[in-house]
Amino acid sequence: MVHVLRVNEFRSAGPLRWLLLLMFILPLSLLAQDLSRHNWYFGNSANGIRFNRGTNAAQVVTNQATPFAQGGAAVATDPATANLLFYTDGIRVYDATHTIMPNGTGLNALANANQPVAISPMPGQTNRWYIFTNTASFTTGGSISRSAVDMNQFGNAVFPAPALGVVEAAKNVAMPVLTNRSEGMIIVPHANNTDFWLITHENGTQTFSATRIDATATFPTINSSGLGFTMSVANFAYHEASGKLAVSPQDANVDALILNFDNTSGLFSFDRLIVNSAVPTATGNQAIYDIEWDRQGRYLYLSRHGDTGITANVFQYDYLNPTITLAPVINTSLFRSYGLQVAPDSAIYHLYQATAGGPFLVGSLTNTDTVASQVINTPALFGGLNFNGTQFPSFKPRDSVELQVTFTAQGTCQNSPTSFFPEVLPNADSLRWDFGDGAGSANWSPVHTYTGAGTFNVTLNAFYRGQTQSTTQPVTINPFSLTLQLTQDTTACRDEFPPPRGTATPATQFRVTVNIQGGTPASVVWSNGDIGATLTPDSAGYYYVVVTDATGCSAYAGVNVREYGLADQRANVWHFGNHAGIDFNEQPPVALNNSAMDAPEGCAIVCDRNGDVIFYTDGDKVFDKTDTQIDSGIGGDPAASQSAIIVPVPGDETLYYIFTTQAINGTALFEVRYSLFDLKLNAGNGGLQQKNVLLFSRSTERITANERWVIVHEYGNNVFRSYPITEEGIGQPVYSETGSVHSFQSAVNAEGYMKIGPRNNVAVTLSTPGTSNLVELFTLDDSTGRLDNFRQINLNEPNGQVYGVEFSPGGNKVFATVKGSPTPSQIFEYFLDSLDQPYFRQRIDQNLELGAIQRGQIINFMWPLMAVVFWVPFRRMKTPPNFRHSTRLVLRCWAEQTAVRFTQLHPVSGKCIWRAGL
Repeated sequence: MVHVLRVNEFRSAGPLRWLLLLMFILPLSLLAQDLSRHNWYFGNSANGIRFNRGTNAAQVVTNQATPFAQGGAAVATDPATANLLFYTDGIRVYDATHTIMPNGTGLNALANANQPVAISPMPGQTNRWYIFTNTASFTTGGSISRSAVDMNQFGNAVFPAPALGVVEAAKNVAMPVLTNRSEGMIIVPHANNTDFWLITHENGTQTFSATRIDATATFPTINSSGLGFTMSVANFAYHEASGKLAVSPQDANVDALILNFDNTSGLFSFDRLIVNSAVPTATGNQAIYDIEWDRQGRYLYLSRHGDTGITANVFQYDYLNPTITLAPVINTSLFRSYGLQVAPDSAIYHLYQATAGGPFLVGSLTNTDTVASQVINTPALFGGLNFNGTQFPSFKPRDSVELQVTFTAQGTCQNSPTSFFPEVLPNADSLRWDFGDGAGSANWSPVHTYTGAGTFNVTLNAFYRGQTQSTTQPVTINPFSLTLQLTQDTTACRDEFPPPRGTATPATQFRVTVNIQGGTPASVVWSNGDIGATLTPDSAGYYYVVVTDATGCSAYAGVNVREYGLADQRANVWHFGNHAGIDFNEQPPVALNNSAMDAPEGCAIVCDRNGDVIFYTDGDKVFDKTDTQIDSGIGGDPAASQSAIIVPVPGDETLYYIFTTQAINGTALFEVRYSLFDLKLNAGNGGLQQKNVLLFSRSTERITANERWVIVHEYGNNVFRSYPITEEGIGQPVYSETGSVHSFQSAVNAEGYMKIGPRNNVAVTLSTPGTSNLVELFTLDDSTGRLDNFRQINLNEPNGQVYGVEFSPGGNKVFATVKGSPTPSQIFEYFLDSLDQPYFRQRIDQNLELGAIQRGQIINFMWPLMAVVFWVPFRRMKTPPNFRHSTRLVLRCWAEQTAVRFTQLHPVSGKCIWRAGL
């Protein structure tokens, strides 16, 4: 069952009705946010403002291109990811790399005007945009033109990096009848949430115009006359939930007004004047420069521009109490007051000059949804930083997205786990589940146990880009009362195991018995083949029992059998490359050639507690412990740097998540997908319970994990996603916006490794060919999933590509490989002090093309445990037949020795050594 809905936004309503409606939907807005307004580029300086994806906190960026006009601008941002697409001052168009787009100059807007440019997606088209420009100059009317941006074209991008867009050949095309326009210009959504309205004003009249932007590209215009007074409009501010359009005039002697806008018909109607907002004594400037609603739409803020003898300020108007006198909210003197704009953090930002000839500063107004005396003004929010601009940018108007929402459920038995797998297209920001039995979950892919039998109506709510859609499907749970009691851990002596491991006879062999209660068991099978309630293990390891009744329902329990004095051997077999492998269970390590896998780059493997392989994958194919391919098409690409990673489900050593990434190759969709491997399937050899489920799109090739978190990095920004992994499934992502942008400008920016090391340090390689090779370090907060404490290592080597990265076992060293093309290559070693600050130790040059680097385990008679770092030559790797004496693989090693033990490799670290692609 697939539910498709085009989600409608809130339409015009009375003041009380829409205020109540906003209060009702507020919790949803916290779940799904439209990110179109997160990039602010404006003013003729390098300074801009970026709002953090995870927290909405404002932060200064210094990458804006210049020259750029001082007046209004427009910024196109991906509403789902907050990735910058392009920005324009109405004269020039810059792409996401802050480079002029091809054909991106010569647009005809008037520089430095109030609202000289506006943008919208092109209805009926994919990744194409309109840019509307206005030539009006203060009280002198101008004309409206249109140009188009095609984001499907590569532009300044180099294949296989994603397209960066071009301005189409036909630009500055005159809009029908839109002549003699005032400076004010804004685009708002149509009621159908597919089309848009371009709102303008006929200069020197009482006529307001709404021009429909739809798939026909005919641009019909609806005029509404006789509204307010004759004027020139400086600025429009639209409150979407109420349908109220606030209008600030250029004329000093004309009051601001509020209109009702019917976003179905395109007609305006008069609401009211904002009495006494005009300042007739102003001579050189307009009385009001800008006007803006607070987020809830009750309070309106007016920027009084200032003039000789007239103090600049910001005033508050209460829509529900119109007789209250306009009240100032700034108690410090200003020279000039300019733009106002509500931001993603709910504050209203304010552009102003404190003194004549002084810098153009940004302040903020918070607590704006209450009376003026309670509004908090924070001047110079970013210190004395000069933004050299008078107006903030406009953004893409809100539109709808068709959400296709469904899910599948695996597991139909009472008192046994049922796994849920969502399928939401094109994507979702967050999910909410109602299991139909009074329980629910906010996890992405939850696991739920029903304590009763019956049919339950399960509802999945998906949130995306500020919108929501749900589906309800029946899930039938069969009666099953059988339960198992089994000790989770037990320890045996070596001589309690039978030969060859021990010396026990069948009579003296170590045994474990499961207690079966309730129900009628039809079969009792252990993972080692034992039949019945008693396990007779032949060595240490994890063993599980599956008890099935006549209905086909099964109960599962597992026991970890330890051996005195024997270390956990997990992660001690590697399969990688072209059928290559290493077995670290033997000392010295033994070469393997039994792998069924030919993995050009990323791969992953997991071993049991005995060090024996459970399964392995190249991100596309999955191979079981018998080296038999058991499935394919799990969503990854073997050519990706880190195409796959395996994460055990906590509390169940028979279930493993496989997360996959895709190569940056110009055709892939940059997706992260996941599958669930169940060792209990296929007579204990394992199989996929579910495969190729979309987690999210627009990812780099990087992925890493520890016991609690899977971490990926989005492409085109500096956002990490941390997904919690618990017994209850895959949780909602935690966003951390920190570090450098992994830019669309270069495919190499999305390649290379990311690793979690001891002390929760996360290392990321980042290469910009010919410019820099960096290793960026972060600290993972294991309780929240957030990354912070950003540190950057510049390898001071612009040539080649930094690719592999690895920590020493104790976490006080980090190593990185720089891959030549093909030679030379380098290995860098850095020391991390007690505060995890990096210091250069050495650089080793190699006349080889090096790829990945990963530590392994070696048992030594002198040291109980030590680790050695290996790195792989960048070529189609096969295990040398004389591996024990070969130096082709182990060129050099650094060992970190301890008197006891180093931190053990977690199962997810039992990945293959990867090599870079050809």
